[in-house]
Formats: sequence, C-alpha cells, structure tokens
Amino acid sequence: RLTADRNDGVAPLADVWKHVRGGGPCPPTVGLHDTVQWPRAFACDFALATPRLLRRVRRVEVDARTMASDHQPMLVELATA
Repeated sequence: RLTADRNDGVAPLADVWKHVRGGGPCPPTVGLHDTVQWPRAFACDFALATPRLLRRVRRVEVDARTMASDHQPMLVELATA
C-alpha cells in the first residue's frame, strides 16, 4: 500500500532496494540464524523513501552475517544534500 499510486496528489514511497539494485528481490531479512522462530528465510524488512530522498540514495545492503537479532539490519547510504 505504501508504494502504490495514489489519487490524492501525494507521491508514493519507493522501495530503496529496487531503486538501487534494479528491481531484483531483496535478500532474506529473517530466518537466516533464528530457524526456530523462522523456519524459512524470507525478506520482510524494507527501506522506503520519498521521491526527493530517493535521489540521494547511493547504496543499500542487508547484513546477513550478524546474529544480533532475528532480523537482519539494512544499511542505506545517502549522499549529502
């Protein structure tokens, strides 16, 4: 719903991963290390941005190595304004 076109003149949010990575699927963000709670790995965490902020996005990564949480952290690097 957040990325859907709106009819009220407000621009929808954009999926940062798709913008930077060319539309490929985001890697799993849960189920990599906590396989008891999450028996299968899948992406359920996303970074969204307004069109104005999207112009500043330079990089997006998912840290698959850390085991600090049941969700993997996402890094979004922005260019200075």
